[in-house]
Amino acid sequence: MNDIAIRVEKLGKKYRIGSRHLRKADPIAASQTPVVRLWSKIRPSWLAPAQTIWALRDISFEIKQADIVGIIGGNGAGKSTLLKILSHVTEPTEGVAEIFGRVGSLLEIGIGFHPELTGRENIYLNGAILGMKKKEIEQKFDAIVDFAEVGQFIDTALKYYSSGMYLRLAFAVAVHLNLDILLVDEILAVGDINFQQKCIHAMEKMSQDGCTVLLVSHNMRVIETLANHCLYMKHEQPAQYGDVLPILQQYQKDIAQDVLLEDLPAEFALNIAKPKVNITELQFHSLMQTLCNPEDTELNQFPTAPAWSSLEKEHPQPASITFELQSDEDIAEAVICINFCKDKIVIARNSSDHSIHKITLTKGQRLHCKVAYNALPLVPGEYIVIVFLLPSRTARPSEAISKLRSVKAVLHGNRTRGGYVVLEETWKIEPLSV
Repeated sequence: MNDIAIRVEKLGKKYRIGSRHLRKADPIAASQTPVVRLWSKIRPSWLAPAQTIWALRDISFEIKQADIVGIIGGNGAGKSTLLKILSHVTEPTEGVAEIFGRVGSLLEIGIGFHPELTGRENIYLNGAILGMKKKEIEQKFDAIVDFAEVGQFIDTALKYYSSGMYLRLAFAVAVHLNLDILLVDEILAVGDINFQQKCIHAMEKMSQDGCTVLLVSHNMRVIETLANHCLYMKHEQPAQYGDVLPILQQYQKDIAQDVLLEDLPAEFALNIAKPKVNITELQFHSLMQTLCNPEDTELNQFPTAPAWSSLEKEHPQPASITFELQSDEDIAEAVICINFCKDKIVIARNSSDHSIHKITLTKGQRLHCKVAYNALPLVPGEYIVIVFLLPSRTARPSEAISKLRSVKAVLHGNRTRGGYVVLEETWKIEPLSV
């Protein structure tokens, strides 16, 4: 029990939504006019009554000291609500959350800081709130300022800071003030790439020094690289807690089934009323890039940075798409089309040699199709794969003879971001003689 940092048992948080009631003791309510106070009393009687919603329900897990836990899940799954309960920002409706140690949190930009105070004054204020003595804060002051890179503005009021400066200072304070537990929401998404890397290294160092870190992020690459355990939260479903790899694989499988029509490019926003061919069992398969087990007989797992960069050419990212076709009539020619899309833009299509995926179908025939890729030159991220059939090579998506089928494809890795496609190129630069 001594090595437990956080223990949560059957935790739940219920919120009330819908119509509002002004409380009698509320000073704002007391200052309202008689008409407004009367409206607040009669309004619920003829409008829809207020409803309740469970942001969290029946969450249980234990986190050991010095663990780095990645928290993942879709929007509305309760990730931020969980951190607010652990930070004592809000109280749970049911269940128990026990925290063993000094807690620091980065939930939103500016929380815990006073905008009228200077950066220097806020550093001392945060240290005092965490129970540190003035001498302890003074010993770490220079390191905090250097980490945040705000030395020129340290005596300027925080209300004049940019969001990036706010973030850097808040994180610098958190990682230097002898915390036992650090809670970080998706706040790191505000910083640039260099600062994100700096924060990752800082959290690794904190874990080595015995600090427990809980990190909410939608960046699966960060979770895969940094965390040693993972908490997968689902809306109105039991949460999963355990090793990172199997939970990320389950998360990838779950979100792959959730593609909305609004996510597709405009040219694909159609729905064939009577398709000639039905596409089913569409799946995208991509091997997780994680540290390889030397005992593996088949090399089916691949390392992340820094080992990944040295093996990338030898073992490119393998991926495949599988699906089934069933025809309702005889079709002399059908062309299978596959599109990779991101941000409602078609990033890549299947090869230009249409003859390799031109098929003939007979009525009632069922086919299992698999398309394998030796490498996908795409940056890490979330893509949508669209599969459909055309009657000829020159036909447009609006002439499809099948309904569009789509699936989410999540690519992991450590390639540099900044676009969609990874270009393989060779440079040669030579000086010119004058």
